[in-house]
Amino acid sequence: MNLFKRRDDAFKGNVYEEEEKEPRAGLSKEIQIAIAFVAVLIVGSICGFSATSGLRAGEPPAPQSAVPVADTKIPTAREAYDIAYQYVVDQGSPVELASAVGIWTPGVSDVQLAAGRTGWTFYFYRPEMADMVTVVVGREENVRIEAVVPWEPAPELTHVQSWRVDSPQAVEGMLANCGDTLESVSDGVVELRLTTAAENRSVLWQVSVTSEENPLAVCEINIDGTTGLARQ
Repeated sequence: MNLFKRRDDAFKGNVYEEEEKEPRAGLSKEIQIAIAFVAVLIVGSICGFSATSGLRAGEPPAPQSAVPVADTKIPTAREAYDIAYQYVVDQGSPVELASAVGIWTPGVSDVQLAAGRTGWTFYFYRPEMADMVTVVVGREENVRIEAVVPWEPAPELTHVQSWRVDSPQAVEGMLANCGDTLESVSDGVVELRLTTAAENRSVLWQVSVTSEENPLAVCEINIDGTTGLARQ
């Protein structure tokens, strides 16, 4: 009996002793998570400060290349027309626009071409004088009369008020139809010719791409000066 009693007492003693022991020193899971979160914030702040300090101490980042911008001192067709028209009218006689021509040679920037900006030559008919006046407009509104030629009979012209499509839109139409031809040659010349001849039924852009290097690389398109649509 004593044997069983001792075993029983021992068993009981172990159980109670385990229950009566002081709880182990430690932190709750919530506190441990909070500490870990704070530690992550501290480490992140240190890394961010180090990266910022390194950027400040090192060389500044290289500036990005500026996007090319068209030179607005070189006019579009419509801008040049206003200058040329007023210049001729100031000579003391009413005029009618017969045609205008702008040309881009291989050395001209693609940016200027896309913007429809170049020097322009205008041909104005003066009914009272029965002659054709050639007016050139260049950079910074530089304008001059290039020639005056007797002109008979009087040309039949469409009134310029129907002109809506400026040279940038005409170039856009050219690139959509002749862009591949222009890229295929190194000496491509782009010519935009605006005509008010009544036989065309409206103001008309006659656009062409030519090359002396490859005479077969030719592309031509007509663009309605009122609607901007391609025409046959």
